[in-house]
Amino acid sequence: MRGNLNARGYIDTVLKTITVPYLRGLDRPLFQQDNARPHTARVTTEYLQQHNVEVLPWSARSPDLSPIEHVWNIMSTRLGNLQHSANNLNDLCTRLQKPSDEIAQDTINHLLSSKPRRVNECIRNHGGSTHY
Repeated sequence: MRGNLNARGYIDTVLKTITVPYLRGLDRPLFQQDNARPHTARVTTEYLQQHNVEVLPWSARSPDLSPIEHVWNIMSTRLGNLQHSANNLNDLCTRLQKPSDEIAQDTINHLLSSKPRRVNECIRNHGGSTHY
């Protein structure tokens, strides 16, 4: 995605084309998103309500329990080892592809299977941080 993502762009490129059609195929889906401005904008909230998408409430100071954050950390570490920065957007995309492809499926599976443990630890800590 080029540029910044605003609420209208989020609706048009993510919710309309990918998320809502996907959720329609599930039995009683519960949609999770963080508190990024495009996610919490009134127009976004109204769009999700109009399409009967149930959204998991997410407090402003809640720990991020999404496994994707660990994937971004792996990517960041690998990109930090590069000799020089990207020259343009195409160069950046090319540089991101290799580290992304090199993340083992076992790593992804482990992150996904750890979600219940992370959620339980968060509950035990009354919404506080976890060791993950």
